[in-house]
Amino acid sequence: MAKSLPVTLPTAEDIIASTARLSALEKVTTVATQHDLPYLDIESLPDGVELPTVEEILATPRQRVSTDTGAPIYRVGKHFAVKYGSCDELGFHISFHEGENMLFVQESTNIPIPKLYAMFHDEETGLNFIVQEFIPGHQLGEIWNGLDRAQRQAIALQIRRNMDELRSIPSPGYYGGIRRQPIRDCHFITDRVSHRPHPDKAISGPHETEEEWTEAMLRYLDTDIVNTRPTERQAIPYADAYRKVFNGHNGSVFTHSHLYGRNLILREDGTVVIVNWQNAGWYPTYWEYCCSRIGDRPRLPHHGWEAWVDEMLDAHIAEHDLLLHHMTFIDI
Repeated sequence: MAKSLPVTLPTAEDIIASTARLSALEKVTTVATQHDLPYLDIESLPDGVELPTVEEILATPRQRVSTDTGAPIYRVGKHFAVKYGSCDELGFHISFHEGENMLFVQESTNIPIPKLYAMFHDEETGLNFIVQEFIPGHQLGEIWNGLDRAQRQAIALQIRRNMDELRSIPSPGYYGGIRRQPIRDCHFITDRVSHRPHPDKAISGPHETEEEWTEAMLRYLDTDIVNTRPTERQAIPYADAYRKVFNGHNGSVFTHSHLYGRNLILREDGTVVIVNWQNAGWYPTYWEYCCSRIGDRPRLPHHGWEAWVDEMLDAHIAEHDLLLHHMTFIDI
């Protein structure tokens, strides 16, 4: 029996109704465009609400609203969640890549994500700011154990609907960030603090083929072990296994890359909102499934999330097992 929770959560019927509303929306047919900076979307603000100033953002007590790794995101007032930080080598590196991903998804799909209100660089502080909608609700990773099977099934089906739409965006053919930017997935970056793309272009890409993506994984693995743990080099998995398992799929698909409990917010109306798009890009078809099953393993080992991922995405068991083995050799 599911453990009772001291909060009111949407029923399975609420979640199913929300999924039906999403499915009834007219399919998006517009092509996402590139936006100039600074980006401001004043028209999408709630009535009577103004964007917070830099001074107001910096003066707000730091109430972190995300437990994901990387740069923290803070609640500012009632309506906003703000990510801000350095654009140099010090501290958390805030790239506008995340905001660009959000705009791309907003303009290409009906998938529920936070509205992006602004992204800009402030010359006086030297900081980059991404101002987005604050999503009230519950992180799935915090409530999953308290949900009954019907609620979990309804959530899984809604996420499946949204992932099918995300993956149906026509692919540009390459593997990397949007508009041919480098890969920012955690398996290819230099470290988890700065979250910068790897300086070696043979690793960070973008790559023209899935075979190049696989070779980049091997190069990253070899470089990381040689530089940090040379005595373990003989333990590197056979490259032939990587080439056999990770190659031969059907092109790239747009991928969130961190699709797990702490990046999924269940609203009171039964809608699951997907947050934290900093790692997204055009990645292999198996990547979302593997990362979704692996991602929350250390944090939520007993909540049964892994089994439900099979309801949300097509399974890639061999790729998952090899990527899990791969992660034991790299420091992420």
